[in-house]
Amino acid sequence: MSAKGKKAKGKILVIDDSEIVLDAAQAALEEAGFEVATLSTPFELAAVVAREKPDLILLDVMMPLVGGETVHEILKRREALKGIPVLFHSDRPESELQALVERTGALGYIPKVGDTDRFVAEVQRWARHLRTSKTP
Repeated sequence: MSAKGKKAKGKILVIDDSEIVLDAAQAALEEAGFEVATLSTPFELAAVVAREKPDLILLDVMMPLVGGETVHEILKRREALKGIPVLFHSDRPESELQALVERTGALGYIPKVGDTDRFVAEVQRWARHLRTSKTP
């Protein structure tokens, strides 16, 4: 249950090296009814995924030491982690993000545009897509 007492729309793990982005994403998504877990480095990814069991991972592309593309490859190869949909989240040009999605097989991308309403709307759109595609 969310803080407002409503059933959450899903759980999202946000991975980004910027605490500002993590705080803003968490606040906006929780306000929209999602449960949110955050991670500032991908090094505890397996433990956090096991504990939080996210429905969706929102993954920064440009992080120090290990970039989003490498993290996505790790997710695809580890049995306990694969199968969790990944959306890249970046301020890279949309053409680069689309090429990255095509190259990696990620679910999609959400541009970092500084527009909270657009960000939340995009996450909601992808969450609806995932819910409707999981019907038996």
